[in-house]
Amino acid sequence: MTANSNFSFMSIGSQTKPATLVCEEFQQWKIRMVNFLEGIHPRITKFLHKPPYVSLQLVPRVPATATTDEVSKYFKPKQRKGWNEGEREIADLAPKCKRLLIIAIPNDIFDSLDNCNTSMDLWSELQRQLEGGIKVIIFDEDNNMLFLKSLESEWLHLTMSMRTHMDLESTTLANLYGTRASQEPLVIQMKRSIGGPLALLAEGRKGKKKEVKTEVKKKKKKDLMIESGGEEMSS
Repeated sequence: MTANSNFSFMSIGSQTKPATLVCEEFQQWKIRMVNFLEGIHPRITKFLHKPPYVSLQLVPRVPATATTDEVSKYFKPKQRKGWNEGEREIADLAPKCKRLLIIAIPNDIFDSLDNCNTSMDLWSELQRQLEGGIKVIIFDEDNNMLFLKSLESEWLHLTMSMRTHMDLESTTLANLYGTRASQEPLVIQMKRSIGGPLALLAEGRKGKKKEVKTEVKKKKKKDLMIESGGEEMSS
């Protein structure tokens, strides 16, 4: 199978596999996804806009008595063991719809959908992200750049090397962190070796400042003595 045919299979899908979402083709993907789901079951697409199905049973009204108040009729969830075959079939469509959506969503997009518990949540969040005014999806390259920029100055040399030699677009944040962890002993050693001379330099600067202050004091004292001696001579 050629590369072109692989791309076609991934982007268009098949009778048993939904089309893979491509952000730039979100509107076309939505149409294909709805058509695919309708081919699975004519009622499955309702769960793109509604929560999972729960069968309810009516609890009749309880009239008031001399010692109790009236209880109005109400509905409560029916235990699944009491569902009929039709209710079970409809209830199973919501999780099936969610599974098919997950199959169609690539990993870099799905990472931003972790909090979506239902197919309705997934569908709504995809539309918000890909049709809204602001695209909130953060890809691996963005995460990696943020991580590298957050490192302290002693990591600058390694950071520049990683940005030059590593493919930040395909490298995961976990791999990047692992590289950082493996190089940490070397960076700490370099920091300590640089810290020694820097500390000595700082002490040297402090010593020079003290010498300058001493020389200034001596000069002022000498000037005062000259001025004092001159006055005595003139008298």
